[in-house]
This record gives sequence, structure tokens and C-alpha cells, in this order.
Amino acid sequence: MVALGMGQLVALTLLVWFQTHYGMDIGFAVSAAAMALGLVSFMCGTLFYRNRTPQGTILTPIAQNLPDSSSFPPKHPYMFLILLVPLYDTFFVPFARKLTGNDSGISPLTRIGSGLFVATFSMVSSSLMEKKRRDQALNFNQKLHILWITPEFLIFGLSEMFTAVGLIEFFHNYSPT
Repeated sequence: MVALGMGQLVALTLLVWFQTHYGMDIGFAVSAAAMALGLVSFMCGTLFYRNRTPQGTILTPIAQNLPDSSSFPPKHPYMFLILLVPLYDTFFVPFARKLTGNDSGISPLTRIGSGLFVATFSMVSSSLMEKKRRDQALNFNQKLHILWITPEFLIFGLSEMFTAVGLIEFFHNYSPT
């Protein structure tokens, strides 16, 4: 979450500043240099990879897991945003607008801070579910159903709604016109 926020911060402020003050070609060069640095960092880590000889096709594990419904990957947390954002705009923003007098309900920085605060509860939920999953596997040799992680993804989706929307609104409001 921090890395995502930092990436957005750099891309939407520092990179825009370079492009505004030194031209699009310098901005592109800075972006390309950052990508090259990331690639070098990634390649340096290849010494630590665990390489295994491929067995079968990439579809083999998927086909093996199809009968077991608990093996399916969870829905993406952003799917919850499809439900949460309209509810937020319909109910929370008008209520907060009356309380604060702010057009968007709460300030972008308050929204970002709220999102980061809510993210801590996603981590708590994640750790509790991991403990439960581990205990079930060790003590009873059972797998938990995939729906057990729904609260974690719901909380993370709520956090992302506050943080990402707040960051975009903040950068939009304070970027040079």
C-alpha cells in the first residue's frame, strides 16, 4: 500500500513537475530511467529466485483446482469498489458536506488519512484469518473456504476507495493549471 501510494505520488507530482519545467522529453527520460532502475533491481534479484523445471502447462494447476471450489482465487478487492463508491457518493458525501461545508464532504488529506487508517484493519483481519487458516490446516488438516477472506477484501476495498480517490483528488486540486 505504501509503495503504491509512493508510486502515485512520484508519478503525479515529481514527474509532472519535470515535464512542466523541462519538457516532455526530459519527463519521459526520467520515467524511462526509473523503469530501467526497476529492471536492474529486478534482475539483481534473479540470483535468489527458486527456479523449478516446468511440469505440464500453465493450465494444469488450474484444471486440477477446478473441482475444488475452495481453491479458486478470491475476487479482486477492487470489485468491492464497484459497490462502495456509489454508496459513498450517495450517502456519506452529502452527510459529510452538511457537517463540514466542504464540497467533497471531507478534504483530500483527511480522506487519504482515513484510507490508510482503515488499511490497518485489513491487515488485522488478514492476520486473524491466516492464524485461523494455519490452525485449521495443522490441527484438523482442513482448508478454509475462500469466503472467509471476504471481510479482509471488503475492508481493503474501503481503504483503497478512501486512499486512491483522495490521492487523485489531492493531486488534481493542487496541480498547476
